[in-house]
Amino acid sequence: MSSAIEGIGQKFLLKLYEKTVNDGVEAIDRYEIGKELRLIDEQTDNLVNVLLAFGYIKNVGGNNIELSAEGRKKTEV
Repeated sequence: MSSAIEGIGQKFLLKLYEKTVNDGVEAIDRYEIGKELRLIDEQTDNLVNVLLAFGYIKNVGGNNIELSAEGRKKTEV
């Protein structure tokens, strides 16, 4: 992941981990995570596209996303 988005990308992954794995939920709406990080929808979409390209998250329908095995490893390190 490029250093320009590493910080916010890592924060997004950690928040996704917190909201799914820690709360026992499989998937969550991407915009819920974005709003908690004070991102506008366009920023959230751009970040999600990058995280999808790196294989850290999976799109599971509509706006719902979940951590991939690779994304989970990145958050548990």
